[in-house]
Amino acid sequence: MKINPDIVSYIEKEIIPRYDSFDAAHQHDHVMMVIKQSLEIAEHIDVDKDMIYVIAAYHDTGLCEGREHHHEVSAQIIKADKILRKWFTEEQIQTMADAAEDHRASAKHEPRTIYGRIVAEADRFIDPETIVRRTIQYGLDHYPELSKEQQYDRMMQHLHEKYGRNGYLKLWFPESPNAARLEKLRQIIDTETEIKEIFEFFFNFAKLKLSDMLQPGQKAPYFEGKDENGNVVKLTDFAGKKLVLYFYPKDSTPGCTAEACDLRDNYHRFIALGYNVLGVSRDSAASHQKFIAKYELPFHLIADTDLTILKAYEAWGEKKMYGKTTEGTLRTTYVIDENGIIIDAIGKVDTKNHTAQIL
Repeated sequence: MKINPDIVSYIEKEIIPRYDSFDAAHQHDHVMMVIKQSLEIAEHIDVDKDMIYVIAAYHDTGLCEGREHHHEVSAQIIKADKILRKWFTEEQIQTMADAAEDHRASAKHEPRTIYGRIVAEADRFIDPETIVRRTIQYGLDHYPELSKEQQYDRMMQHLHEKYGRNGYLKLWFPESPNAARLEKLRQIIDTETEIKEIFEFFFNFAKLKLSDMLQPGQKAPYFEGKDENGNVVKLTDFAGKKLVLYFYPKDSTPGCTAEACDLRDNYHRFIALGYNVLGVSRDSAASHQKFIAKYELPFHLIADTDLTILKAYEAWGEKKMYGKTTEGTLRTTYVIDENGIIIDAIGKVDTKNHTAQIL
């Protein structure tokens, strides 16, 4: 099934990267799964495949403004995207926006078109272990204060409400493989020993990944690198001062831009409280200069092109991208006190509200 290569290029460059700033259950692997499933369902149906591709790619972009109304925001993003008008009519854009808005399983009305039903079904790819893993990840991301027992109770409540025999999830294509998968999931939910065993595995794995970070109380590893102007910056430059050292994947991508601009807009607060701010990524000095100039960033950025600092601070490792496990930058922030001791470590960064996580 051939999709317009210009559309694919635009989506992969401008839309897919937005997912790297969302919670762990809605990142690259999720959107790529929905795209794949949508195209597979659409293969034998008389629909515009380019439209299906776009709807699937945009369906969760509204998470940039939170989960509650994300389906509505996703529709607004589609309608506001002027680039899409190069390939689609206003009627097609409205159809795609409606489909994105209708994809949510908890929506009070059925999808208005076949396009909405296809993407809604694809978004409900039912793999029992994946669903349990994503439910646990969401709980840890959004309710970190809950105990292990409370996380289990929250998971079970969600699974029963959505996937249980009286749950609200509907299959729009009953003949699809999802029907058999849903029955398997329901059997697991109904078998206490099995669901507890799966929960234990994924909960412990998720907590282990979080513990890979450097921890408060540890001495900050010494670093030395060059900033956007080629000037050497060392940890010892901040002796007697507090330092916010933040690691991010790539200049000018949506999530990294949101994070940098949040720190920029609150920079006066950091200075007033005695904090310095320093960013680190594997981008070149030239890339950093453009990023700083475009968004008027008041702090320096280190060009860690050989990954030395990223690895020293456990900010480089395995991550999911485009459905595959690759190595890359793990968005991480450390707060270091006047004596070079880590006093806070933030691994689940809220890019739009990062200052509130730090101060």
